[in-house]
Amino acid sequence: MASLFENWKKHLEEIGIDKNQIIKGTFVFTGIASLYVTSLWGLCYVLSPTRYLVNTIKWNYLTKAYENGMMKAKEAKFLQKMPEQYRGRLTLSFGEMLALKVVLAPVGLPFKVWLTVKIMQVTNQR
Repeated sequence: MASLFENWKKHLEEIGIDKNQIIKGTFVFTGIASLYVTSLWGLCYVLSPTRYLVNTIKWNYLTKAYENGMMKAKEAKFLQKMPEQYRGRLTLSFGEMLALKVVLAPVGLPFKVWLTVKIMQVTNQR
């Protein structure tokens, strides 16, 4: 394991990357990932894709499942301090965000890495 670490350290030194750049890149990537997740959650909250599907498809069991999920979300104990009108939608949009994040993962992760590299290149040129 130590030799693997030493090999990586040597390789990074050869291409001109030091530990400060790695730390900075980690923070940049974490910031991008946080912005990505909150943006997806916000979009799901505003656009409400599940409600759109339920209203478009109009299957009885789908409508009942949606209403049942909204009721369970409103009764969640950890959301009791939040106003009732927001509980169901907030919980449902979080689930939608998780599903969308999984679907977009093959594109999202390479995009976040690419954007991190570009930001690091721009900030290192100054």
